[in-house]
Amino acid sequence: MKTFNVISHTHWDREWYFPFEQFRLKLVDTIDNVFNILEEEPEYIFHLDAQAIVLEDYLEIRTNKRAQLEKYIKEGRLIVGPWYVQNDFYLTSGEATVRNLLIGKEIAGDFGKCDDVGYAPDQFGNISQLPQILQGFSIDNFIFGRGYQFYDNVDGEEVLAKYNTEFVWQGPDGSQLQGIYLRCWYNNAQRFSENIDSSMALLAQNENSFEGMVPSNELLMMNGVDHLQAQENLLPIIKNMNNALPDDKQIIQTSMHEYINKVKDFYEAHPEERAKLNIHNGELRAGKNTNILQNTLSSRIYLKKENARIQNLLENYLEPLYTLIDASGAKDKYPQEHLRFMWKELIKNHPHDSICGCSHDYVHNNMEDRFNRITVFGEELLKRGMDFLGAHINRDNLNKDDNIICVFNPLQDVRSEVVNVEVDFAEEENIEGIRLYDPSGNEIPFIVTKKERINKDIYSSINLPGVRTVDRLFLQFEASDIPGIGYKVYTVKKYKGSQKLNVTKEMFVSEGELENSHLKVTITDDGEINLFNKTDGITYKNILTIIDEADVGDLYRQRKPRGDKLFAVKDLKPQIKLVTDNELEKSYKLSYDFMLPKDYDFERDIRSQELVLNKLDITLSLKKGMEWLDIKFDIDNKSIDHRVRAIINTGMKNDISNSLIPFDIVSRDRKEILNGINNGDQPNSGFISVSENNQGIAILNEGIYEYEHYIEGEGSIALTLLRSVGYIARWYDRLEEISPKMITPGGNVLRKINIGMAIYPYGEDSSGELLKCTKAYQCPVLPYVQSADLTKYVGGRPAVQGTWVSEIFYREDKYKYVDYKLEKGFIKVENDNVVISAFKKAEDGSGIILRVLNGEDKPNTFSFTYCNEISSLEQVNLNEEKIKELSYTNGKMDPIVLKSKEILTVKFN
Repeated sequence: MKTFNVISHTHWDREWYFPFEQFRLKLVDTIDNVFNILEEEPEYIFHLDAQAIVLEDYLEIRTNKRAQLEKYIKEGRLIVGPWYVQNDFYLTSGEATVRNLLIGKEIAGDFGKCDDVGYAPDQFGNISQLPQILQGFSIDNFIFGRGYQFYDNVDGEEVLAKYNTEFVWQGPDGSQLQGIYLRCWYNNAQRFSENIDSSMALLAQNENSFEGMVPSNELLMMNGVDHLQAQENLLPIIKNMNNALPDDKQIIQTSMHEYINKVKDFYEAHPEERAKLNIHNGELRAGKNTNILQNTLSSRIYLKKENARIQNLLENYLEPLYTLIDASGAKDKYPQEHLRFMWKELIKNHPHDSICGCSHDYVHNNMEDRFNRITVFGEELLKRGMDFLGAHINRDNLNKDDNIICVFNPLQDVRSEVVNVEVDFAEEENIEGIRLYDPSGNEIPFIVTKKERINKDIYSSINLPGVRTVDRLFLQFEASDIPGIGYKVYTVKKYKGSQKLNVTKEMFVSEGELENSHLKVTITDDGEINLFNKTDGITYKNILTIIDEADVGDLYRQRKPRGDKLFAVKDLKPQIKLVTDNELEKSYKLSYDFMLPKDYDFERDIRSQELVLNKLDITLSLKKGMEWLDIKFDIDNKSIDHRVRAIINTGMKNDISNSLIPFDIVSRDRKEILNGINNGDQPNSGFISVSENNQGIAILNEGIYEYEHYIEGEGSIALTLLRSVGYIARWYDRLEEISPKMITPGGNVLRKINIGMAIYPYGEDSSGELLKCTKAYQCPVLPYVQSADLTKYVGGRPAVQGTWVSEIFYREDKYKYVDYKLEKGFIKVENDNVVISAFKKAEDGSGIILRVLNGEDKPNTFSFTYCNEISSLEQVNLNEEKIKELSYTNGKMDPIVLKSKEILTVKFN
């Protein structure tokens, strides 16, 4: 029996070419309409795009409709979840995707029922670890619309090949899903006509389109598309169509869950057919630019940078810090609701058209505001956490006028880093000099880079705000051997005697040199940068340059015009300025007057003859012990219709580049990836590396997602720093046909862009080491200064409205029992190739969650040691549901073997 399975749905872009509130009004209309249909048609089923956020958005307007939603969701007639939003998988972290599902499943479950279908119709490619992630939420299937296009070469032309739309998708750990590709998109049955002949013709067209490609004979008919309301007359039309179909065919309205079950049942009953199915390994990114829309990786790059930064704030600072505090006895200090609020707000910026930067300017203005609000909220939480940690450091050997510097390391490895801090002394203390000591009482060398007198604001929850005049010293020192997921406390003590300042006088030079124990960098007077790796004795000549090229595409796709003229800084002579120069750090700034075409002349099909100044500063820094060259780019963009790229010249002939993507490192052949696509731009989420003969170069970054391994030359890798295009979608030879809602001046990014990367030469390739190195680059240790006298800067001032009370009030500390040592680590992972992904409280608050990734293509043992005794330990899935008990001895987990690329989550108390 051939069955046409009709799935009534709407694909709901929460915001896109209209702002969110405009789409919300349409959402209210859509759900109201569905309610009317569900009341009149007791068999009707409707899918709300596998999202749960639409329920919240709807109820903020229709506040009295929750019971109605619950009724239909429990009945399985209104289908929601498992996602909170339909996020982009490459531009959001693996943890963000996990939290998206955690939140979506919980919300949908609270309404009565969460769907178990992995439906992602419109994401611009799908990450390789999605099979393992979905399996971690007991989802064994995936229905999707992009990333599975393959081509045959017919007489020199690329023609879309015929292949089964049903296949097995396998992740790098071996996890498998039943894959269903929406070859004819998610609107192949967008709306059926009451004219039976028209509807039967639509059915025949679909049958012909799927001919020979659906072994199960279960044809998927997607009844709906973006933002469309449900078809109210569907069921009578289906009844009439069934009467016209032969006995060996039927058409039904059903759910995706039931459809998937029928497909799985077919293959269970026909194992010989299952054996024929294609097993697709790795990413689903096959297709031309029009399918993958890969240049959304660089559209509005300022959004990508902010998102990456806030993800790190949540995953690698706030959650580990407060888990550390919780583990020390302050059980009610973990801000579960606060962190959930932050995650939900952040994920609201993760829908594919939002974080991809391809929406209305109004949408992205709101996103920036949301990022700013999350930042303020998160940084205040971070300050409170560090303040609590510092306030409970043991003060037995401190004087009241001492200061402590608590250096927090949020990552798993012991680390040594140069840090910068600001230490305040009250004006009346008449500070002359200081000394710095480690927890063992050893004196530590430091540099005072600046001293100034300022008015310090003081805020209190029980006194009025106040101000205190202080002398502020700006210190730089090397914080050594900070324990993994732990801290180390340094003490600042006064001493009599003048303090020597070590401030670099900024000065222009003709050329420069940076050097530490690992690297030596030379900068010639014409701006050529040469990097010498002392470990292997190799020099990388002209390691970095910048090019600018025309872009006549749109926010989805970069397009190069014929005969484009490149502009490069190698043709310019920079001003070179020495910025910092001391025993701990040295840096130079290279400043370019980058004269670029103002725009693109579409009538003449050439770049504008008018040139405008785009200031470009490149700051190169080396600190003591740093294994990479730190690079900061400051671009004041004044041009449009162009793309600015940093070119890293590795000198390596290897065709393979390795790229970090969420929960995986993938290898890409620069020749093979060009099959079937229009350009070689590919995603990364933290590093790209290329190696040969046991030597490699990794390019570390935070928020620079688009790279290209150039097909010509020896190992040149381009990273996009800026793409400036002013349309959501355009066809540059038909500008007059562009809809006004597709015009987005904000996409031109006429603003200052500040973004960074690092060049890291390494020896023998180690996936785990590169993963940890990327995290270390993105998440430096965090120093926090606090007076040994906890009342010094928290009192504020007394009331002044005529009251006789002039007292400053202080609250008694209810956590007096919490007493931290001067140095402590909380978690130690025994295998260098196993990397911590999450260290947090369980969602239900009942224990601690530790999630790790085996970063290698081979099994690895895993064990960890905890700072306290363990009373229970179990393996849980990503939904934090128990799988099995694990064995442990006191505070150490007994070793287990992780599969290649396995993500493991454990829960313990």
